Amino acid sequence: MNNIVIIITISSGIITNIGNNILPSDFIIPSIIGNTTITGIGDDIFNQKSLVNLTFPSTLTTIGNNAFSNNQIMQLNYRNVQFV
Repeated sequence: MNNIVIIITISSGIITNIGNNILPSDFIIPSIIGNTTITGIGDDIFNQKSLVNLTFPSTLTTIGNNAFSNNQIMQLNYRNVQFV
């Protein structure tokens, strides 16, 4: 299995930027990155990332506008998420 390094910017528990990282089509958002619990995903963060299967952590409570637009998502795995 190949390791992929993804640079993620987090502000107050919300993923605010992942830059131009190439993501695997099956992507799991971890509940903790560094010492920060992930509670949200900002607007447009995963736009056009070729995602197909996506797993959210149970700590996630909010997802921003168009956070996953322009992907071909076939499966979402989530709990506790409020769509705004």
